[in-house]
Amino acid sequence: IAACRGAGSEQSARHALSLLSAMTETGLPPNVIAFTGAMSACLNAGRWRVAIALFERLQSERVAAEPDAIAFDVALSACAKGGDWETAVRLLATMQKAGPRCAPGAASYRSAAGACAKAGQRELAAQLSARTQQAQQQSPEQGVKRGEPRRGRGHGRGRGRGSRRGGSERRVP
Repeated sequence: IAACRGAGSEQSARHALSLLSAMTETGLPPNVIAFTGAMSACLNAGRWRVAIALFERLQSERVAAEPDAIAFDVALSACAKGGDWETAVRLLATMQKAGPRCAPGAASYRSAAGACAKAGQRELAAQLSARTQQAQQQSPEQGVKRGEPRRGRGHGRGRGRGSRRGGSERRVP
């Protein structure tokens, strides 16, 4: 599924969703990494609503593990793409309640601010932008550009501990 996320095509998104369904049908419950890969494939294909729906399914089904910070960040990126500010704010609150494992970082706040800005919620967007700057000061690696190695949480395999390939660290317009 992770191979589908970078292509950005509708076909890749459909393939990722098909693989996710096949896992369930064969009795192999998809884990958080599989869900996150499918969410990324959908987001990259412009299907932000499907990415959010997958995240909500991940939360409700409580598959092999609960959503992690990366899954939250992909869902927040989907909110930014669609201007779904209410879901973005709810996800940030859920991240904060989940504890350090899911603590929102700069990318989380940046995406939520982008969702608010796109929806015309300027005051809230400004508050979240300020939180982005605070998070960057507290954790400088959160500001690393896409594709560069990162420390900390990550799903990447074979690229160093905790690195992310094409993760959800996107700049929100």
